[in-house]
Amino acid sequence: LRVHFIRLRTATGGVLDPTDPLWSDLPPRVGIPEAVVLARFDMTIPGRADDWLVVRAETEPFAFDMSLTSLERLKEDGTIGGGKVDAGIELVADNEVRFTLKESLQAGVQQYYLVLSGTATGALKSPGTAFFNVSMCRPGRQFPVSTNDIVVPTGGLGPERWYVGGSIAFEIADIRTAPLTQIQLVGRLGASVDYNAVNLIAPYGTEILAPCYPSTCERVDPDIFGTGQNGALDLELGDIRLLINLPVWWQQGAFPEGRNRWVVMLRGPNSSAIAAPRWSYSDRLSLRLMPASVAYPAVSGQRDVVITVSFQIG
Repeated sequence: LRVHFIRLRTATGGVLDPTDPLWSDLPPRVGIPEAVVLARFDMTIPGRADDWLVVRAETEPFAFDMSLTSLERLKEDGTIGGGKVDAGIELVADNEVRFTLKESLQAGVQQYYLVLSGTATGALKSPGTAFFNVSMCRPGRQFPVSTNDIVVPTGGLGPERWYVGGSIAFEIADIRTAPLTQIQLVGRLGASVDYNAVNLIAPYGTEILAPCYPSTCERVDPDIFGTGQNGALDLELGDIRLLINLPVWWQQGAFPEGRNRWVVMLRGPNSSAIAAPRWSYSDRLSLRLMPASVAYPAVSGQRDVVITVSFQIG
């Protein structure tokens, strides 16, 4: 059994919204149930129905859950979407998941895609030779019929693949406002002895007016990390107030729902979101169309009638 590739990401960036250019790079945070392990593997020996695939975290502080855990085939071109493998999934222990096969797994050219959701319960260790144990077991056999020998996949596990960050105390006011309006974003960044400024990244389509005001920042980057999103760089901690222009709608027509996330973070080692040592987000600011009504006397033939348009603020 050969594991070709393995990566640790958030559930949002790895599974739920992998096309988001910012979230696809962010690492999961310690103690928050948002992590997913994503792995590609193939079989050296075919798996039979009633065999079971066991995945166990041997050295890493990782607690699995069942929320997004799955097993599927990859397409011939190596992309996701080849169909789910029919298998029963069981959480045997915090660090062990079992997939009992109801169909066979092919050996050779067919590759499989494994998603394991859970929580990183502590700082990750530097993988040596012991890592994740992936084994295929068979009824009546004392030992696994196939295993990855708990070795790190080819290419190693640098911080771009395997990293867990921490959190930042961050909140913004719960405001409901209308599209295409200019408002003041109000929030708070908690004090820290480890850092005195962070980067605030706006949802796609939202403009942070430059220069930052009334709060201060080093500058506003209109395309932070190449994501197309505005970022206030080195925003000072404490109460924050920034003038912003809101988009027509959060998803801008072509974008998935849920991208109203304001992210604060410390940049990673390459001045990117990859291996960001600390980050948090808030989606408390929401857009809604202003309720409006139109009233007029609908009587045939009348001229110069009065039309009343009413708007409801708030």
